[in-house]
Amino acid sequence: MHGGKVEAHLGFYPVQIKAAQALWSAIAGVTDVELKAPLDSGKTSTDYSKDVVSGKFAGVISHYHCSKKKIDCAGLDIAKLIKEI
Repeated sequence: MHGGKVEAHLGFYPVQIKAAQALWSAIAGVTDVELKAPLDSGKTSTDYSKDVVSGKFAGVISHYHCSKKKIDCAGLDIAKLIKEI
């Protein structure tokens, strides 16, 4: 990052995953945001970024879905975690 090497991310604690799932459920319960994720969760940005930025996609996204310059350094598979809810 910024010309340097980023060390491998060690992942999230189970309590952090459960908190994220609870937050996503709560948001979906009171808004038009659906409990869904782009198909490329855990990878890099694809054409979904166009839908996210234009407002055509209403679901749970990661920062890499907003810009092709971003990656998901933690490998968080949002689609898998949503299926667990």
